Amino acid sequence: MNRISLPTSCLLDKNVVREALRGLVHETLGRTLPPRQGISLVVRTLIAYGGLLYITPELWHLLERPANLPIASAFLPYLHMLQPGRYLKRWCRRLTEEGFSHEDAFILSYASFEFDVLEATFGVEVVLTNDLRMKDRYTRSSLRIETRFARMIGQLKVPYQQATLPGVVSAEELRALLVF
Repeated sequence: MNRISLPTSCLLDKNVVREALRGLVHETLGRTLPPRQGISLVVRTLIAYGGLLYITPELWHLLERPANLPIASAFLPYLHMLQPGRYLKRWCRRLTEEGFSHEDAFILSYASFEFDVLEATFGVEVVLTNDLRMKDRYTRSSLRIETRFARMIGQLKVPYQQATLPGVVSAEELRALLVF
């Protein structure tokens, strides 16, 4: 059986976080997890493994709202908020030119042009998503994306020249690798 290692840094999109939180509620209430909310098991495994789990500042602020805080408070200590890097918006524009929605392009841009001041990291290894359309588009367009990305970072100053493209992994793919 071919196995890939668990990612050391992972950007969670909002749908993954939503389903993980719903799964946490089901577990707290002693209910069986619906298949889609099995992502909460994946997230817990990534936390136990010691992987860095990131979310965007926009999602962080949503989770901190008073209505969301009772549920999200158990999850927030394990999440790190990314800070946007200088070329995030430029790369986002280029990804929308490749046919990505603005939201998908934004997430992918964060994965390459973000930094974590506390952990002193730049970029993430993997974007974890439930959005199979985004993942499929990313896979189908990978050669064009890699070419545009290489051209762009070749013109940038350090540390931005060291930016990398993330992998895009569906929650189900990662879940299939784990034994529960």
